Amino acid sequence: MIKSKIKSMMQYLSKSEMMIADFIMDLHADPRTLTSSLLAEQLNVAQSTVIRFTQKLGYPSFREFLVDLNAEYSREIPFEEEVVADENTEDTNLRMLAQYYDVLNITNRYNPAEYYDKAVALIRKARKIVLFGVGNSSIFCEYLGNQLTKLGFLASSYRDTHTFLVGCSMMEKEDLLILVSESGETKEILDAVAVAKHNGVPILAITGKAKSHLQMAADACLTTIVFETDTRLNLLTVRVSQMLVIDLLYINLFKSDFKVHFDKVQSSDELLRKQLKSE
Repeated sequence: MIKSKIKSMMQYLSKSEMMIADFIMDLHADPRTLTSSLLAEQLNVAQSTVIRFTQKLGYPSFREFLVDLNAEYSREIPFEEEVVADENTEDTNLRMLAQYYDVLNITNRYNPAEYYDKAVALIRKARKIVLFGVGNSSIFCEYLGNQLTKLGFLASSYRDTHTFLVGCSMMEKEDLLILVSESGETKEILDAVAVAKHNGVPILAITGKAKSHLQMAADACLTTIVFETDTRLNLLTVRVSQMLVIDLLYINLFKSDFKVHFDKVQSSDELLRKQLKSE
């Protein structure tokens, strides 16, 4: 998990912290004898820099960092993202499972309960909800939009940018705009942010951890992660992260008015069953 955390935090590290990150990513020696002072001395950085680095990864102390580092070092199958052409199927499957496990755990750590509570509150008070994402993110907007509709919310998702911007321009402060974007810097997303801000429309962002324009403009934000790799597995990990965030948002929203939402879902499912029988 440590390597996963480091990869997701690369863009937030200082030059000295990057030296520590590179050392850990390339570590081949047994880390059980490692201390913060020895690591600082070996890399010619301040001990406080080492401590700050581990805190950025979410560890209250260097000792807790070492526990995870030892566990990762002792794995029989090393954690890697790259496709290994000559490995057997079982090793490939186990490596991918380990990667997904790490992605889900880090995503969960980046989104404490109060983040979901704030997002749920925005959705519950919205008169109308509009969802938008570019490319593959639009698929998750459509998925979340359908789930919100089943709960009785007036929700619409868009794939076409022009149609979306027209609809966005007619939104008011009682509505809610949900934007899904890993970078938070896509031109279409920033255009939407500008329109929403002009109309006083609150924004719920589902985006990466970087301090993007989208994240800074949002009234509430749920964080997804992506690792820096040279393969298309990057796309897979961010989709897993987005899916977890959206499903947790949905289930917590469902709980917020359980009886009402349960009845609406039951009614929707019953209507669908009747439609399928009639075809």
